[in-house]
Amino acid sequence: MDKKFDLFKDLVLKSDLSDEDKFTFVMLFSRSTDEELDVVLKLMKEDLDWVKKMFRNYKMKIEAKISKDSKKWDDILAREKKLLDTV
Repeated sequence: MDKKFDLFKDLVLKSDLSDEDKFTFVMLFSRSTDEELDVVLKLMKEDLDWVKKMFRNYKMKIEAKISKDSKKWDDILAREKKLLDTV
C-alpha cells in the first residue's frame, strides 16, 4: 500500500471521529493520488483538527446535494474558501 495513504489513514484513526466516520473518510480518500494527499496531509500534520473540519465539510456537502439547496451549497463553498484563505 502507498506510504502517503497509510500516513493519511493513521492520522484519521487518531482523530476524534466516530469509527464509522473514520471508515467513511478513509474510503473517500482511498483512490487519491499522492499529489492530492500531499495537501491534505500537510494540513493534518499541522493540526489533527483538520480531519474533523474536512469531514464535517464533506457531510455538509452531501446534505446540500441531497436537499438540492443551492443556497446551502453556496454557503458551504464560501465557508470553505474563507477557511482555506486562513491557511
